[in-house]
Amino acid sequence: MKKTILSLILTFLTILTTTTAQYAWKPTASLPAIGRHHSAVFAIGDYLYLLTGASSDHQQQYKDMWRYDIAANSWKQLKDFPGEARSYSAAFAINGKGYFGLGFNFKEKADSNFTDWWEYTPETDSWAPKATFPGEGRGHPAFFVLKNEGYIGCGDGATGDYKDFYKYNPINNVWTRVADFGGVANHHPAFFTIDTLAYVCTGHDREVQVMLNTNYQYNPTTDKWTKKADLPAIGRVGSIGFAINGTGFIGCGFDEVSTGEFYNDFYAYNPISDSWTTMPNFPDSNGSFAAISAVVGNTAYAGTGLNVKNISNSYWFTFKLGSSSVIADNSDNSQQISITPSPVNDILSMQWDGNYDTFELRNAIGQLVYSQSVAGQSVLRLSTSGLAPGVYSARLTGSTSTVMSMVVIAR
Repeated sequence: MKKTILSLILTFLTILTTTTAQYAWKPTASLPAIGRHHSAVFAIGDYLYLLTGASSDHQQQYKDMWRYDIAANSWKQLKDFPGEARSYSAAFAINGKGYFGLGFNFKEKADSNFTDWWEYTPETDSWAPKATFPGEGRGHPAFFVLKNEGYIGCGDGATGDYKDFYKYNPINNVWTRVADFGGVANHHPAFFTIDTLAYVCTGHDREVQVMLNTNYQYNPTTDKWTKKADLPAIGRVGSIGFAINGTGFIGCGFDEVSTGEFYNDFYAYNPISDSWTTMPNFPDSNGSFAAISAVVGNTAYAGTGLNVKNISNSYWFTFKLGSSSVIADNSDNSQQISITPSPVNDILSMQWDGNYDTFELRNAIGQLVYSQSVAGQSVLRLSTSGLAPGVYSARLTGSTSTVMSMVVIAR
């Protein structure tokens, strides 16, 4: 297993408890422009490129473009996008180029549903038109990159919600229709990719006015969608989605159908166990709808969006592994647990507060590979030299609680 995709994925599950993992949100330099929602972003090298978006009242669209320098933690304004101003669009990067298009523009309160598609060259800060998207014009689509090809599908337009999907090859500038989305037609779902698979989650089924919490996996090799574990939370639209360290993350969004509630909760998806874990909330306690995100290395960047106070934000945050310490808040006490290093290539070190009786380590298919009593102990050091590289489940069990984590062993 390549070390570049290995890390310690620390997601503790406790019986009747709430758990906080070691991932943390931290503020960075805010966008030095008017706040906005439904903007677009893509990452090339150590830079993020943010463009377009809508005003708080949804009536004004923008075409300005900004570059965020990760190392300098600063923004620089670039040339405006040469097409029409818009929001609700799609964007991604492939092989050092940015790609952007689709979306809506409100002209005298009438929707314009775009099908145009553009390529951005960062060295010259320039755009060139490319092959037009072959489906109906739309906004709020799902979009992602697999094997150096871009995928766009779902979304909404003049005839309602869609479930058709298309693949874009940037080398020959050709669109190809692929298998329709595996769930119902919907718009503004969240999405992320892990290795060579994509996941499309949540969204709004406008035909029956249902907020979705579903989760579907797409395999480009078989061109098939597979139903996976639902998000363990209320359905929502306009969520943030991204993946780092082989784990998917979904959060925020709002209820567009009934309550109008804005959310700031966040969840982690483990593709190995097909399960979800609660994560630290997004920093805006007023919730966030239609924010955007991009990933560079093992760090996610997210921001902008609209909150419950109808404020379009310009803030920007990082989301990444913090310290290795984790607090597990049990019903009767608070327990501090830490696991190092990340990933493990020799000695696994574990410390905890609280009373546990047994430590177990199981491989990815659930086979027990190590067990020992830890009664009366608070420290464990285990040599992993005899274990094959891969993902393992570590478990501490006591009379009143059980704590589990995933540990990645690398060589």
